[in-house]
Amino acid sequence: MTGLKGADALDFHKKLKERNAALRNAELNAAKELADKNGKEPFDLVKLERLCDTSQAGRLVEGTERQAMYEYMYYVEYKNVGTLQDFARVVTTLASWS
Repeated sequence: MTGLKGADALDFHKKLKERNAALRNAELNAAKELADKNGKEPFDLVKLERLCDTSQAGRLVEGTERQAMYEYMYYVEYKNVGTLQDFARVVTTLASWS
């Protein structure tokens, strides 16, 4: 395999990022649909940040990025967690490991 350089490399990287973003969004949307059917509490970043300290994961990061990060974790990575209170415990545990 030959390495890509210059504009070809940039174009490949752009297409790869777009594909991965589309896959991630599709995965999130499917998980949200399933969560709604199963009665999972809707994600709310403001409520989560009242329940636990998210500063270890970058409270200084822009709100939209924090929203995307925690929403993905809540619906996709921790799909069996049904409430924000329980998810706050997960976030607190994860923060204690860093």
